[in-house]
This record gives sequence, C-alpha cells and structure tokens, in this order.
Amino acid sequence: MMAPQDSQSSCIAVIILAAGKSARLGSPKQLLSYRDKTLLQHSIDTALESQASLILVVLGSEKDTIEKELNQSQIFILENSSWESGMASSIS
Repeated sequence: MMAPQDSQSSCIAVIILAAGKSARLGSPKQLLSYRDKTLLQHSIDTALESQASLILVVLGSEKDTIEKELNQSQIFILENSSWESGMASSIS
C-alpha cells in the first residue's frame, strides 16, 4: 500500500462493489474490456489516482476468475459470500 500524500488522504477509503453475477450479460461484467483494460481495472485505477489511503474491492460471484485479473499490490480484496442477497450485503 502506498503511503498517503497528505493528512487529508489518510482518512479516505474507497470501496469498489464488484460482487454481482451479471446474470443478464452471461459473463462477469467486471471483466468486460474497455480501452484495453477491464471495467473493474478502470475503477481501481481511478481509485488509485484519488490517493485514498485504503482501497477495498468487494468480490463475490466469479471471485477467483476476477481476482486473477487484478494487480493486488495496492488494493485489498474482500469476499462477500452473501453476494446473491444483493448489493447491500457487500456493505453490511
């Protein structure tokens, strides 16, 4: 994890909710490619640019597949084992 740039960034955390199944799409939406990166990687890169002191990515459905695609050196992965209950279960 990178050290915070200033005192304000030390109290900022980013939580990226990416536990859903993407049932209608038929494949993990998190891994869709857009401009040579996955949608999830775009979200992570934006969070990293914010200089937040903590970046959490909540995964559920297809966790192992999605996790393999992520550079985990600056983020923390959390597993929502109740992902089928809906988005609220990722923040409870």
